[in-house]
Amino acid sequence: GLTVLDPLSLFLSLVQQTLTMNALLYIVLLVLVACTGRAVTANDAVDADGTSTATGTQSSSGMRGMQSPENDGRQSVRIPLPRQERVPRQWSGQQQRQQSCSTCSEDSAVSFAGNPRDDIFNQLTGSEYESLIAFSVNDAGLADFPINSLANWEQALNANYIAFIQLFPPPKLEAIAYLDGFTDTPPARYGIVTVHRGAATPRDVMQYKVGPLVNGRV
Repeated sequence: GLTVLDPLSLFLSLVQQTLTMNALLYIVLLVLVACTGRAVTANDAVDADGTSTATGTQSSSGMRGMQSPENDGRQSVRIPLPRQERVPRQWSGQQQRQQSCSTCSEDSAVSFAGNPRDDIFNQLTGSEYESLIAFSVNDAGLADFPINSLANWEQALNANYIAFIQLFPPPKLEAIAYLDGFTDTPPARYGIVTVHRGAATPRDVMQYKVGPLVNGRV
């Protein structure tokens, strides 16, 4: 069956449980304070002159030291700390590059500033642009017109047009052989023609290598 508790008995029971919990917390706090005090006492205090003063209880090994009136049975031992050597300042990236360039010992390095053959990396000229557009539209049928001929945004979505033209980089081995003078034949020049194919299903973007370009024409 059910037991009906008297309100006074219930109140006294709650008070007793609260006092029991407070007593346990007080004991735990006392233990923590005692442990913390011991840890602080055993820590090392570093002096300004670079030495460490370790304070602790005198052991049975017979270690002697100066005892202070406020620390009965304890002593202070001065332990010298190793001096830290000063680390030299690191050079910045720009200084390192200047240093490496000034001490370069490679006599065969190619200087593009004074090499008359570096024109193989020149961007496309106006005549080369026009020739690539004419060949891609009229001869190869890669596109219907260049991007500057678009009439409206609907045509931009549904038409095949040239979106971009740029130089195709020359092959590395051929370029090095020409720059170093191993051959007098420069690498052939080509252009990259980027075409937006809006009339294709599905729509896509294609890139074509067009050339070679000789005397400004395909």
